[in-house]
Amino acid sequence: MIRDTADTTLRQLRESKGWTLVDACRYSGVSPIRLSEYERGIRQPSSKTLMKLSLAYKLEPEEVKELWSNVLK
Repeated sequence: MIRDTADTTLRQLRESKGWTLVDACRYSGVSPIRLSEYERGIRQPSSKTLMKLSLAYKLEPEEVKELWSNVLK
């Protein structure tokens, strides 16, 4: 696994919206296979992908900073 906090954080963000994986992919433009891999810690999202997810989840600036620090370490 890449980072336990990364996969947990991404999954928690999606679930906090009440979204399925397909919903999150539709809103963010990230493929279902990739998002699943990110959430399971198999792959690490790029900064571009994190920005897409941040916009889809409508995160506040501080939340984006926290997400990036958790995932891109």
